Amino acid sequence: IRRRGTTNTGERAATRWANDDRFVLTYSVYAAHVMAPVAGIIDIGESSFATVDFTLSNVTSWDGGCMNYGSDGGSTPDLKLWSGDQTSVPGLTWAQHTPAVSITGTIIGPQFTNGATITLKVRVRDAGAYGWLSGVPTNSELEYDDRSVTIPFDDNGNKIADKWEDGANYDPAADDEVGPGGNGNTGDWLSVFAEYRGFVVSATWTRTSPEEKDVFINSNVQDVYGTLGYGDAGLLPAPFVPHLIGTAEYKNTNRAVSYRGVDVPGYEWQKTLLVREEPTTGHSIFGETLSWLLGTDVPRSVTRIDIMVREIRKNIFPTLEADIFDVPEDVEMIMKVIAHEVGHGVNLDHCAASDCGMNPPASRFKSGYTDGSHTHNAEYDLIWRVW
Repeated sequence: IRRRGTTNTGERAATRWANDDRFVLTYSVYAAHVMAPVAGIIDIGESSFATVDFTLSNVTSWDGGCMNYGSDGGSTPDLKLWSGDQTSVPGLTWAQHTPAVSITGTIIGPQFTNGATITLKVRVRDAGAYGWLSGVPTNSELEYDDRSVTIPFDDNGNKIADKWEDGANYDPAADDEVGPGGNGNTGDWLSVFAEYRGFVVSATWTRTSPEEKDVFINSNVQDVYGTLGYGDAGLLPAPFVPHLIGTAEYKNTNRAVSYRGVDVPGYEWQKTLLVREEPTTGHSIFGETLSWLLGTDVPRSVTRIDIMVREIRKNIFPTLEADIFDVPEDVEMIMKVIAHEVGHGVNLDHCAASDCGMNPPASRFKSGYTDGSHTHNAEYDLIWRVW
């Protein structure tokens, strides 16, 4: 953003932004904030003395640091500007004007490189932070020019970084993913802004995609080497993408993974699918998806997914031993069963083993096992949500 004007002496004091980096803000799980560098140019013309005021305005105050993490309350500004964060520049000294909002630079002309680029540092406390940064240089001799830039760069005014949109110009409240195949049901209960703001997934912050149907899963199913997570659920058909999250990354009361977002555009909450190891035997099934309204409001209606691990070990070759659980064939089958049940958790119909690999062939089961020969539909029948 650049503009120069004229005064009695032919010049106007000005700030201009050295570039429009179109940076995308980030979030750190382990830090109170990250820094956003904003490059600006200060031009005081022939003046021997000037001041420049940098001020944040219209700053968001989202709850938390992203959609499922962070302790910042909804009254805490997501961007902060402090004089102590700024780098010393010859001829330029910083002082705090308004706490966390405005700083003033005092410029001694002969010592200051006029027109030099300085890097201003702004504290970012939320991955969806948004605000305006203005720069106003002035003194008694010169008129001034007030120029502002958005953080992040956002030419279309939807509070989403243009670089992340990559020309898409999203409606931040939209939620319209479709699929798989010709299925017409839309959305995954996450608005575009929620996906842009991102989530903490297994202690790592990440953004999701508004082109994919994201599914969040918490699992305690393990083998001797550690967690099996969501097993083979990566085989779910596009546009489904599973994410394994920890117990601190969803809300216990309603299992919402998007609970830090009641005030963001298009807010809805998506429920985490709980995959739990069930150690008992005597079943005729390997896994079960329990829901109070299966097929109409999943995954929000799913109460839990049970994986009967001992039953699987007891009925799968080669060991057929319920308490021996480091056999590769057993682990392979458990991972397939997890994926199969997660598919039910988003209301995918059964599929043939040759099509997606989620259902095992009957030859793998113990003789006489009743669940190994039921027919599997080769087509997916998705009902992601009903309005």
